[in-house]
Amino acid sequence: MQDRGTRPDGVEIGNASQLQPPGAATNWIVGQTELIPPNSLRFLRQPNQSAASDLAQGVSIKWFTHKPTDPPEWGHTKPQSTGRTFSILTSPGAFEITMGTPPHLYVVVLDQPGDFIIWGPGHSHSWRPLKESTIMTVRWIPIEPLK
Repeated sequence: MQDRGTRPDGVEIGNASQLQPPGAATNWIVGQTELIPPNSLRFLRQPNQSAASDLAQGVSIKWFTHKPTDPPEWGHTKPQSTGRTFSILTSPGAFEITMGTPPHLYVVVLDQPGDFIIWGPGHSHSWRPLKESTIMTVRWIPIEPLK
């Protein structure tokens, strides 16, 4: 993964294969486990067994193979996010995501399978495939813990 510029608050990057600590049975991407710090955007509180609430609302999942020949307008500046967005490269490729507006741009190139970026509300972004890339994107709005 390559990045340039100043990473804005509310944006995390990483690689899924590097999230697996020694002895762990899985790589945790999003959820509630001691392996994800509670202050991470990847932390998603799990209700206790008796809670009747959902974990999130407005969940959408997209899986798409993008090519450099895709129409450029597909990736032009998107509206500001209202929840959390998680995008991960699931194949060999190179996929560029640009956060912010000029002159304050942060650019990430996902170029190894498992490279990901996650961001919270209030961020706008644009994207473009540099090489054919299969991307999975999940968006959701976390529901606040019950009081």
